[in-house]
Parts: sequence; C-alpha cells; structure tokens
Amino acid sequence: MNKAHLNGVRVFISIGGGDPPEYLVELMKVNHRGHWIKQIVNLVKDNEFDGVDVDLENALINEDYAPFVEELQQGLKASGKLMAAALASWNGNKISNETMELYDFINIMSYDKTGHGIWKSSVNMRHIIWR
Repeated sequence: MNKAHLNGVRVFISIGGGDPPEYLVELMKVNHRGHWIKQIVNLVKDNEFDGVDVDLENALINEDYAPFVEELQQGLKASGKLMAAALASWNGNKISNETMELYDFINIMSYDKTGHGIWKSSVNMRHIIWR
C-alpha cells in the first residue's frame, strides 16, 4: 500500500465481480445494508485504501442497487474515500443517471464486446475503445 501511494497510485478494494457469492443479494437489502456498508467503510479506512470499486452485475442490479450505492457513497465520502463502478454494456440501461452520478469514476468493461464473453485476441481493443 505504501509503495503504491508513494508512486501516486490509488488502491481500491472491489466488491462483487462477474460471479459473486449469492449472499450479496441479502447484504444489499435494507435489513443488512447498513451493517455491511459500515464493514466496507471500516475495511477501507483501517487498511488505508483509497476507495471501493463497486462491481455488482447482473442480478445484483436490482431494486436494492441504487439505495446500496447511495448509502455506500455517503459513508465513503464522510471518510474522504472514493467510489468507482465497473460497468458493462448489459448494465447500462439498468442504472439511473442519478445513481451513476454518485460514482467518482466509472470503469468500462469493454471486453464484453469481443465475441460474446469469449476473448478473441484478434480483436483490436484500441479500435473498440477509441471508436
């Protein structure tokens, strides 16, 4: 962590992923959300991370997604920490502009446009990204 920070590199933890544990659905619900967010914020602060990358996909972008993101952003902001999102094309129409604006950074997972999830090394990613 120190070496990263000395070199001007930010370090984020990531929650979720393409194949997250099923229990995350429950942790996002109102009855567990506050406790989970407190644990996330404490982990970030205690270990001197710069923020959290929210990589919640597919079934996790549900009615609990926006409230979770809003509450997480409030907790992180109060601690001077950042929040990023990892989003793919199939998530684009499921997240409101208001929720998107809560993120400090949005990382685009563009590999989903290279052969329906199967990486094809013949595809020029530079062409896709800068097009």
